[in-house]
Formats: sequence, C-alpha cells, structure tokens
Amino acid sequence: MVGELVGFALPPLIYAQFGFAPIAVSFAAVAGVSLLIAITRNSEDPQAQEMSRLNLKGAFGPVLRDRPFWMFAIALTFLTFTTGLYTLATPFWAKYTLAASPQAPSLVFATVFVVAILSVWLWSRLLRSWGVKRTWLWAVAAMLSSAIVLGLATNLYVGLIGAAIAGAGLGGIKVCREMIMANLVDRSLARTGHRREGMYYSLLRFFGKLSKLLEALALILLAVLFGYVSGEDPGPQPDAAFRFLISVVPFVFMVLAWLI
Repeated sequence: MVGELVGFALPPLIYAQFGFAPIAVSFAAVAGVSLLIAITRNSEDPQAQEMSRLNLKGAFGPVLRDRPFWMFAIALTFLTFTTGLYTLATPFWAKYTLAASPQAPSLVFATVFVVAILSVWLWSRLLRSWGVKRTWLWAVAAMLSSAIVLGLATNLYVGLIGAAIAGAGLGGIKVCREMIMANLVDRSLARTGHRREGMYYSLLRFFGKLSKLLEALALILLAVLFGYVSGEDPGPQPDAAFRFLISVVPFVFMVLAWLI
C-alpha cells in the first residue's frame, strides 16, 4: 500500500510540473529496478521442490471445484472493479464535479492510502476478535458507504471524507483478503495433501484483470447516459457523469460483493 500511495499520489504532481514523458520514464525506471530486485531475491521453498509433481488436471481440478473460492473470486473481482473505477474517475470527478485544482487528485489518493495503511492495525485486531467473515463484511460495508459520501460531495473537503472512508475500507479488504486466501490454500492442503498457492493466486489475478472489462462497460454506459466521449470531450454533463461513475456504479457492485 505504501507503493500504491506513491504511485497514485505523485503522478498528478509530476504531470502538472513536467508533463507526461517524465511520468512514463520514472514509472519505467521504478518498475525495472523493482522487478530486478524481486527476481534476484526470489527463491523456491526447498521442501516444496521435494513434493511430487502434479499434472495440469491434478493441479487445477480441485481449485476449479472449490465453490467458496469461486464465490470469493467473484466478490473480489467486483471490489477490484470498484477500486479501479475510483482510480479512473477521481481526476475527472475532482475537475468537473468538485471544480477542484489539478493537485486535488493527488490529495485524494494520498488520503485513501494513508488511511488504509493506518487502518491495517485496527482491522487486524478486529479480525482476531470478530473472525474473518464478520470483519470482511464490515470492510466491504465501509467501502460501500464511501460511494455514498463521494456521490454527495459538492466540495473537496467532503470528497476527502469520502476518500478517508474508502481508505479505511480498502485497508480492511486487503487484510481480510490475505487471510481468506490463506484459509482456502490450507483447506485445499488438508483435503488433497498438496499446496496450490500458485493456482489459487493466478486464477484470482485472472479474475482481477477481468474487472478491466467492467471498467470499459462503465465508460460505455457513461457515453450512453451522459454523452461522454473522451477527456477532451466529456459531454454536456460532465459533473453529473462523473458523480454517477464514482458513486452509483461502485455502490451497485459493492452491494453485490457484500451479498455474495
């Protein structure tokens, strides 16, 4: 989350000062160095290498038949779509709906991730007291309530309150997500005698990428309802369009995630 804080908060400031090219160069440099460090420091567990190999069917079969995993993957895809939509909509929402300065998105993103980082300690304690399911539902509910505040915001101050609520929910979701995935992997190990972290996490990431299709559909919906074309031609009602995009659409999908 510290990396996300830097990655989301700094680019608008760099863009306002230097333009797009320095953002691209700095992102490429940071990504290259980070990947190089990750690859050189990564190693396999020796005990895992001693276990018998599984064929493709044996590796993926039990995961594909794991109904709780599928339910969790669908719910998390909806939540990933919501956070992606927040990221996509925030610069336009700040500009057209709140009439805020170009630096406002950096302040919004910084608020989200600072609160998310600070809330991890609280969510960890709640998780020990309440258990995973109850904590997860409260975290999703916090994210859901942020959509209401963001939709009602008429100025940056109210918008930052909504961003703080979203950050609190995001912190809880991230804490619970890792616990839920660990439980799914441990249950699979108990049932089959094999660890399948790679299969579980790769499938979860696959579903996470599908959330980008939902983002594209949301933009199509924006075009149909509000005449949105592009950043240069946002249509006749950009304030209403991006209020809708940052509140109504996330609210619907977070309700579905909570119910699942």
